[in-house]
Amino acid sequence: MNKLLTDYFYIFLHPFKIYDSYHSKEKIPLTFYEMMGISWIFKIIRTIYYFIGIHFLLLLVSRGLNEKALGEITHKKTFLYWVLVGVIFYPLILWFLSKFWIVIIRFFCVLYNKDGPTLKISTVCYCALTSQGLLVVPILGEILVPFAFFFFLFAGLKKSLGFTTLQAVLVLISPLFLFFLMIILSLAYLMLLLNMI
Repeated sequence: MNKLLTDYFYIFLHPFKIYDSYHSKEKIPLTFYEMMGISWIFKIIRTIYYFIGIHFLLLLVSRGLNEKALGEITHKKTFLYWVLVGVIFYPLILWFLSKFWIVIIRFFCVLYNKDGPTLKISTVCYCALTSQGLLVVPILGEILVPFAFFFFLFAGLKKSLGFTTLQAVLVLISPLFLFFLMIILSLAYLMLLLNMI
């Protein structure tokens, strides 16, 4: 476990240098299950922070004898259950996230004619999961995680797969294009249906 944490934080602290270590066989890339397991621990710690914060909020409200605010908080118990469900299904979310990016990066490797074997592409995506380590930072951690994830992906695309800066940026913003394309196609389909009526 100690070696896993050391490797995890080495990736976090040296996002570009880690790929040199992989190429020279100094280090062995962590598997998805290892990255997911450590990231899951950080998500659990973040959830504990959340529940401690809720506990203190309830304490402050009950001390102030504000019955209306206390009633509002206690009626939102379903939100707390959703937080727990999010923790339970967190590995599934990470699996989906990594598979989504593996497909996108593989497509761009073919498009840019880059030598990107599946193992290299998977390693880039799994290394980007170290961004989940920021979840242990109270309050700001949740905000910083997506930015860190894109930074680690960018580092892997440049250093491991040999993408140029422009190519790597295009890969990272490609889901936005997919999203807008889906919206445009949905609107076009809806307009076609309305014209048929």
